[in-house]
Amino acid sequence: MTGDSTDWSNLRALGDPCDLPSAIDEMMGAEDDDDADSAYWRIEGNAFFQRELYQAAEPTALVVSDRICD
Repeated sequence: MTGDSTDWSNLRALGDPCDLPSAIDEMMGAEDDDDADSAYWRIEGNAFFQRELYQAAEPTALVVSDRICD
């Protein structure tokens, strides 16, 4: 993920926060709805699980919104 200086390894998440950048890349670059949905649920289950916001939620949202704006 170019331009992202987030130290993912130091963030709290339900799973491994270092998986989030690749899931974001996969979601944003998905060529079909199934692939986008699968990547989305990897993000949801790691940073925003069951209405809990983990520390990784904020940088995840910022990276996704920046990528949308690009």
